[in-house]
Amino acid sequence: MTQPNLLKLTKKKLPNLRWYAWFPYPSSWLKAFVLILLMSGLTAIVRMTNTVGYVTARIVDSPSLFSVFGILALLSPIATIAFAHHFLHLFINQFFPSIQAPEVGKIQGLRPGLLSWWEGLYGWLAIVLATLITIEFIYLFSAFIQPQLQHSVC
Repeated sequence: MTQPNLLKLTKKKLPNLRWYAWFPYPSSWLKAFVLILLMSGLTAIVRMTNTVGYVTARIVDSPSLFSVFGILALLSPIATIAFAHHFLHLFINQFFPSIQAPEVGKIQGLRPGLLSWWEGLYGWLAIVLATLITIEFIYLFSAFIQPQLQHSVC
């Protein structure tokens, strides 16, 4: 049995809503809120892993153990995103099977599959790349703003 096309389903169910081009749709606000929650969770997990590593390294008096925990802290968001992806698709498969993407297939068990691990890696690399690009833009634009601030303060 083929699954219905999601785009056709949404076009049938949604009325024509008129939004200004400059104002985001409500779904965009919801996605942004969910991303804020996800990033807060990822930050908390990295911070906890780093704290546990620091305390353990201090107790054992081993700097190399702190390095191992540092690497774990950097890689832990991959597992977090993979598990979040897996459980999200378990939830969708259970309660909304008609909107499940056919590429995902039937999700079973508590262990993430290869697709979830790929989404974890891809998501974490996208977050890191976006952060680095944002920092670079802030650094470049601060060079233009900073001389003006120094003259106005004096």
